[in-house]
Amino acid sequence: MTYWRIIHLHALGLALWALSGAALADEIGERQQQLDAIKAELEVRRARFDSLGRKEKNELSKLRDLEQQTALSSQLLLIVGKELQRLKSDIASQRLRLEITSLQLDDRKGTLARRLRYIYKVGDASGLLEILSSGDPTSAVVAFRNMEALVKYDQHLIEMYHKLSKDLESGLEKYRRDMTSVQKLQWEQEDELQKREKMLRSRKGLVERLKRDKSEVQKSIQRLEEDAKEIAGILEELESQGRLAEEDSSLVGLATSRGDLIWPVQGRIFRKFGTAKDKRGIVLSNPGIDIQAKFGTDVQSAAPGTVIYTSWLRGYGQFIIIDHGKGYYTLYANLSDILVEVGDRVKGGELIALVGDSGSLEGPKLHFEVRHRKEQLDPMDWLR
Repeated sequence: MTYWRIIHLHALGLALWALSGAALADEIGERQQQLDAIKAELEVRRARFDSLGRKEKNELSKLRDLEQQTALSSQLLLIVGKELQRLKSDIASQRLRLEITSLQLDDRKGTLARRLRYIYKVGDASGLLEILSSGDPTSAVVAFRNMEALVKYDQHLIEMYHKLSKDLESGLEKYRRDMTSVQKLQWEQEDELQKREKMLRSRKGLVERLKRDKSEVQKSIQRLEEDAKEIAGILEELESQGRLAEEDSSLVGLATSRGDLIWPVQGRIFRKFGTAKDKRGIVLSNPGIDIQAKFGTDVQSAAPGTVIYTSWLRGYGQFIIIDHGKGYYTLYANLSDILVEVGDRVKGGELIALVGDSGSLEGPKLHFEVRHRKEQLDPMDWLR
């Protein structure tokens, strides 16, 4: 089993555990652990790359290392982006709660001030004198109970005032902490974007040089065929661990959707499904179809499902596997950015990624597959 498969199967297990109903605090803690793990892995890979860059190393190996770093960087940016979105939403709610608490505190403060003025004017012994001077025992009891009620009311006002003061203080403290966290995450995001931009420039130069070598282009196509077996192994392993959505009754599979799947991206199909000979007579097998599209074009889910796997492979680059239930899956590869996480439920036509050229020397494209268990299906029979 490859290192990347181990890492992502472990991440999948963590994601599904979080979806089982863990408390928000646990999810936030897990998210932070996830971020820390990705950051640590990125630092190790970057240091290793810089070290090896000074030694003898072929350009294809450099490209592979850069693409793995880019995949981790994309994952990091996705998580940071979602965490920023969550924090900003929480901060907006906090502002409203702080405003309401502040208004309630002002109201209690005003009520207490009025009560204190009244006590000052009338005197704190007025109620007791009223009771003692009353000749009627019944009136005295009523007056005593009224005074007792007023004392309890005053105690309640004071308690509420202190509680609201503490709520406001703790709310402001959390607000300041979250604002600091937002600022820190924004700095991290900006720093990672700059590093990613540098990686992409280096990668672009390597790709341009490698594309001039037709044999390297041929090898990149053949690697896709080799990696198709790796994908079959991933699906088999996920099935054996019972982690797919087959038991989810809301995912009905694709059996009734033949010829009705949404096109994940619009573009020219330049490599069809199945085996074909190239100009030199070499037989190549394609487990899906390859659709030419502009870099950064939106990639949509072909049908409703659950994201069960995201990773990187040599020939596939960055890719996503979506489980549609009943043993049916779709795969989207050669992506520049993945916009979903393992465990996410997606609708048909929902944005999940952007077109790229990771794992390929043929320019920006989308590699798309439809599978039923281990069987590779021709996507053209399933698309609208």
